Amino acid sequence: MRANYFVGSGSFELREAEIPHAGPGEVVIKNMVCGVCGTDVHIKNGEPGSADVDPPVVLGHEYSGEVVEVGEGVTSLKPGDHVTVDPNIYCGQCVHCRNGKKQLCESMQAVGVTRDGGFAEFSLVPEAQAFLLDPSVSFEAGAMAEPLACCLHGIDLAGIRPGQTVCIVGGGTRCVSSGAGPSALSCSSSVSSRALQGSYSASPTKSAGRPPGPWALT
Repeated sequence: MRANYFVGSGSFELREAEIPHAGPGEVVIKNMVCGVCGTDVHIKNGEPGSADVDPPVVLGHEYSGEVVEVGEGVTSLKPGDHVTVDPNIYCGQCVHCRNGKKQLCESMQAVGVTRDGGFAEFSLVPEAQAFLLDPSVSFEAGAMAEPLACCLHGIDLAGIRPGQTVCIVGGGTRCVSSGAGPSALSCSSSVSSRALQGSYSASPTKSAGRPPGPWALT
């Protein structure tokens, strides 16, 4: 298979590699769609990811694909299933994991960060990290499940509810997803959102062309 390896110092190499085979509790995925996350850019620029990176490694942790092989003991998935991947693998044993703060796990691994991920034709992940997609969900949409989950988690923590007005700062994918999340909280009653076209000053003085509030900055 072809795999795009991050080799350090801002460099990548397209290499031929062996297609992985599933061990006990693992699945092999034919990668179909993979997004480029800001974390990938940080790693490329020499900054840390969600865990320390030891090149060469195949990056890409926002992705979806089709299961092509399952290992011994796998019961929730079968070849042909469409899946999306939760990249973060927590030890479950350290003091942080046991106190409900697994994001601080002392032994975190991550698909596409510490182990080969989505920037290849195939990948190997634990069964627990692969989530079944309905066949009606496109691979493009499935690849965005991980960043959308981050947005929805933030919305939950902020306590945003239907009928409220929100301010979304930024126009990137994550911000757009954050805007989609509140709108989906209710089919009939979405969070108030009046998009402002263009940039507006933070000054309390009136800006020409600004519609009367309440409004949301997107």
